[in-house]
Amino acid sequence: MRACRLGGLVAAVTTLVPAAALAQAQPPQKPPQADSPSKPPAEHLLGDWAAGPAATGVELSLEYKGEVVGNLSGGHGHGLDYSHLILGEAALDGAKLWNLKGFKLYAAFANVAGNSLSADTLGDDFLAVQDAYVPNVTVGARLAWLYGEQSFAGDRVNVAAGRLPVHRDFARSDFYCRFMSTAICGGPHTLPAQPAFTDLPFATWGARAQVKLGGGLSTTLGAYEVNPKHGGPSGLNWSTGGSTGTLYPVELAFAPGGKSARLPGHYKLGWMYDTSAYPDLYADAAGQPIAVSGRPGRSHRGRPTGYALFDQMLVRHGRGKTAGLVAFGGYVRSDPATFRLAQLSFLGLSDEGLVASRPKDVAGLLVAHTQVSSSLSRTERLQAALGEPFTGGVDGVQRSEWVVEANYAVHVRDGLTLMPDVQWVRWPGAIRGHGDALVLGARADIHF
Repeated sequence: MRACRLGGLVAAVTTLVPAAALAQAQPPQKPPQADSPSKPPAEHLLGDWAAGPAATGVELSLEYKGEVVGNLSGGHGHGLDYSHLILGEAALDGAKLWNLKGFKLYAAFANVAGNSLSADTLGDDFLAVQDAYVPNVTVGARLAWLYGEQSFAGDRVNVAAGRLPVHRDFARSDFYCRFMSTAICGGPHTLPAQPAFTDLPFATWGARAQVKLGGGLSTTLGAYEVNPKHGGPSGLNWSTGGSTGTLYPVELAFAPGGKSARLPGHYKLGWMYDTSAYPDLYADAAGQPIAVSGRPGRSHRGRPTGYALFDQMLVRHGRGKTAGLVAFGGYVRSDPATFRLAQLSFLGLSDEGLVASRPKDVAGLLVAHTQVSSSLSRTERLQAALGEPFTGGVDGVQRSEWVVEANYAVHVRDGLTLMPDVQWVRWPGAIRGHGDALVLGARADIHF
């Protein structure tokens, strides 16, 4: 394990050092242009190489996200780990390429590698401290999504279908992945922890429709295959073998003032229903505790989950879409009878341009709390009383967990951001016997 961690650290250093050197070797930047409030200009470390293909209708991007994290105290021991995610994307404009007005085709491949500090030293498989780490992905390049999109009625109606992650369109926010904790990056964690709610680099067959209702109101409805195989190791197995049901999400969104709002905000209410069958976490088919009978939990057909999310700019610092002090938060609740994370709540602040001389730097603060299913906790308490091993191989009764994260993302130059980060994890793995962990880390975001 130590060799893996040292190898990860070497990989991180050999990646970040040349990137920083390359940034210094680039010619001076052009004077900054005024950002559009609705769509800031794309940034590329290697210059405007993507402008040529974009003019012909082919938008290309390549992004690297690398993270180094170390546990200074708490958990099961000290350690250091590295992980990364590399994402290549293409968007094809049907109007320019095939004279198909309103049509676009999207594709992306991802590479993920590294080790999990949360698994190695914290004994924590709930709220991992690295969003760039994805378990059980072993191939060099994995299909992340491939789908088509069509707009109608002057862009008031938009439909999409294909190999489509749920999180592309539901419970999204510009602010969640400004943090490294998976408490919210990848979606508030009670959602993506479920196999039905897919996110990068996983996708299944799906379709959704977005409708702008006017007055800042919009709604999104979808239907997605629930398949824990997620297309196999490469994402290219598109068979429905292994499907367990269908996920039906619906979301109502309100953006006061729309794109022209000086202090933009987004308020969302969502609900989703997974038709798959899941076992009860406490009782078997006869109503007896599974810890006593030794039989599997009784089957429940269908799992509901609801959420409420918001973000609101409080102070504006510039013309950019997110330039200012923004408060955000949310609450997610799932079925405690069948899902071990019953609820998640979080609040945070993100300040882009806090320092006037550094308008693209971003400071962030996040507080998140997750509550374990009461059914699971009851089972574990009974297992402890009977001297049985705990469900899932954990080493204590699981109750709740807190994460507090603070960071500051330094915009080094166009296409390169470096972010030191600190996380305090209260009761890692939601087990009171695990000492509180203090995690220091750093992330590099490079858009080539």
